[in-house]
Amino acid sequence: MRLSIVIPTRNTRRLTLACLDSVERHVRGPGGEAPEVLVVDDGGGDGTAAAVRERHPDVLVQVRSEAGGFSAAANQGAASTRGEVLWLLNSDTELTEGAAEALLRAFSEDASLGVAGARLHFPDGRLQ
Repeated sequence: MRLSIVIPTRNTRRLTLACLDSVERHVRGPGGEAPEVLVVDDGGGDGTAAAVRERHPDVLVQVRSEAGGFSAAANQGAASTRGEVLWLLNSDTELTEGAAEALLRAFSEDASLGVAGARLHFPDGRLQ
């Protein structure tokens, strides 16, 4: 598997589901395979983990019993993935068409690349 996506979340059920919906619509690896997707619920109490399991049964879910913060959840998720490229997404991220392809292309074209950032837009399309 080439691409792993980790989404740390804490009490952001609606946003996390929208993020996963966008991943489902816009991310396919080379050959059309789905990426490995892992949501880490960082001690939340809003039912995010159950909602993810129901709406996105192929997504892996880890639940932390106590909140450790974004970094702790991200590190836990990253340690559990198998992809060559790790994409860390905030739970309020919504991907657009071509984003995953651009990311993977950058890594395949430059073997020395270790980290990449994204161009961020506000919901109305303006560049952040």
